[in-house]
Amino acid sequence: MPEQRAANNLRTTLWRLGRACDQIVSADLNRLVLSPRVRVDATELANLSQRIIHASDPDPGDLSDVPALVSHSELLPGWEYGWVVTDRERFRVLRLEALERASAALIERRCLGEALVAAMAAVQSEPLRESCRRLVVKAHITAGNVAEALHSYENYRELLWCELAVEPSRLMQRLIEPVNRARSNGSVPHR
Repeated sequence: MPEQRAANNLRTTLWRLGRACDQIVSADLNRLVLSPRVRVDATELANLSQRIIHASDPDPGDLSDVPALVSHSELLPGWEYGWVVTDRERFRVLRLEALERASAALIERRCLGEALVAAMAAVQSEPLRESCRRLVVKAHITAGNVAEALHSYENYRELLWCELAVEPSRLMQRLIEPVNRARSNGSVPHR
């Protein structure tokens, strides 16, 4: 639309905002800024992700907020505007890294249900990413759910072969080897 009409629409919108909610937006000559009182979920989730990723030992309070990362998988879903693409990808990567880091920390703390939920959310986001698949298998093994560990490993192995014609890495194979050895010795029931 013409610049004058866009400016008029912006003025009208700001006036309506001011009537509906006092001090939600501040304006100076060339800039509009949200009030510090306004909370933006994407900003809060990105900050949570950064804290989890960069902590040597994630804070229990941050780990208790991981369900928010699990439930918010995409930034502005359905929006295809060019300006959204970069921020969407940045959020996706931050979230994925934070989910993996949180899952690993939760496994260490033996909070295995929460660890598995975080790892599965990472898998849902990136099904071919092996690091999150290893966390799923590790959580199952740590919980003593060897059948689930084997099932998760085999599902990943089949997906990887169908999609890329490659096998899981040596890291993944080493993780599942003790379970496979126990199974071949007859001490683990076959599924």
